[in-house]
Amino acid sequence: MEYIKESLETPVSGSYDVVVVGAGPAGVCAAIAAARNGAKTLLVERYGFLGGMWSAGFIIPLFDFENKQYIVREIVDEVKKRGGWGGYYDIAFDFEIMKKVLDDMVTGSGCEILFHTFLAGAYLEGDKVAGVIVQNKSGRSIIRSKVVIDCTGDGDVAAAAGVPFTMGRESDNLCQPVTCMFMIGGIKFRQEHPYHVHDIVMEAAEKCGVEFPFSYKRPFILQLPNSDRCVVMWNHVRKKPPTDAKAFSEAELESRREIHSIVNYLKTYVPMFKDIQLISIAPQTGVRETRHIHGLHVLTCQECVEGTQFPDAICNVNFAMDLHLPDKNEQDNIYLKAPYQIPYRCLVPVNRDGLLLGGRCISGTYESNGSYRVTGDCMATGQAAGVAAAIAVKDGISVRDVDAARIRSIIGMD
Repeated sequence: MEYIKESLETPVSGSYDVVVVGAGPAGVCAAIAAARNGAKTLLVERYGFLGGMWSAGFIIPLFDFENKQYIVREIVDEVKKRGGWGGYYDIAFDFEIMKKVLDDMVTGSGCEILFHTFLAGAYLEGDKVAGVIVQNKSGRSIIRSKVVIDCTGDGDVAAAAGVPFTMGRESDNLCQPVTCMFMIGGIKFRQEHPYHVHDIVMEAAEKCGVEFPFSYKRPFILQLPNSDRCVVMWNHVRKKPPTDAKAFSEAELESRREIHSIVNYLKTYVPMFKDIQLISIAPQTGVRETRHIHGLHVLTCQECVEGTQFPDAICNVNFAMDLHLPDKNEQDNIYLKAPYQIPYRCLVPVNRDGLLLGGRCISGTYESNGSYRVTGDCMATGQAAGVAAAIAVKDGISVRDVDAARIRSIIGMD
């Protein structure tokens, strides 16, 4: 690889107690929690709206929110209050209503927002993350911060700061396949079981003699609330790592090609879906897994299955390990014997101070990530990170020295 040396003088564009990078389910909860607890907070987001995979990825089932309190509960309650809840098994939401709820709650907390801004690097002072380097239409700048919370999903801040990580599955570093969601209209359909859509299409293929090639054998059609529109989870793209820009670009193109072929097949050969219309393809392909950042504790499959309870727990999880296999068109579900907990140590990187993790990039294995990656648990780890950051700033202590009991008291776990 060729390298070109640069000499840069990067201006400092701001200084905050807490900077949250990534405004998805984890990031919005982290930002609200930090601001509410007295920290001067900035939320940095690459899109022009909040919600991350909810808004840009059309990920509408909000799994595993029921056993959470604090901001998780408030967001769900506010979406319900505004008539945006219901749909698929009464755990889905209207993502336009969700976007407005998040606008109101984040700005109402006193948190500032910087949209259309990309992470360009981590700013370090010794072993401490002291801010982030960003790039936007105003140029390149450094934003100083006493604590940075990485809610990028891919652990981009942590990786840039030199925190070790494991990519995907430990045996071969392959990640779970990516999926691009899409919205269709002109349909009233309730999915009764995981293979319901698959069986309908297989029956139609047998009758018409035109085989349909499934990249994913368990497609789901998910009703939006109060609407004849549905969001569809159907395509899988494998072995295109989302942290490789070229490969992920290829995945986006492949996804859209497949989505158009799916819709054309349904309209042509499946009688019950002949009147559907393709309304929109999600602007962002959904990513299940990339980097597992190494923290003070690595959550294991056994701990999840056995329902391990931790003295520094900050999140209760009751969702099976849902593993879309990286190298074959199969799915593996590892079920829990009892709900387990995520310890605060999974949010604390092993070798850097001033940095916390929220969302699917927290410290865990390939199998455990298949459980806590769902958005209800991303919200919960995000709000815990936000509370911890505010405590660390207020008390002038390292994030690794924050007492998890204080976090639990605020987020309603005790």
